[in-house]
Amino acid sequence: GAEMTLLLVGGDPRDDTRQAIERQLRCRLIWPKSPRGRSRFLAPHFRRGVDIALIMLRCTSHCHSAELYDLCRRNGVPCVKLKGGYSPRRVEYEIKQQVRNGI
Repeated sequence: GAEMTLLLVGGDPRDDTRQAIERQLRCRLIWPKSPRGRSRFLAPHFRRGVDIALIMLRCTSHCHSAELYDLCRRNGVPCVKLKGGYSPRRVEYEIKQQVRNGI
């Protein structure tokens, strides 16, 4: 089928890490830079289509996590909480643990 689109919120977007996750999970990963402050920056990504959202709990401000949870709820998108790092295997493991039908 068509590849899944994942949205990752938090941390410092890095191309090499993004590509490694895309290879491991055979998906498209959107990893936007989180702006400082309260700007709402995630909605446009949901309009283009997100299958699973991922949030790095340690590196996400409260307002951005609240925005993400709200958008996930309104769009019926599962939100996977990444407590550890974001190595490709770790991301894959957390998705399998937290999303009923996996990836």
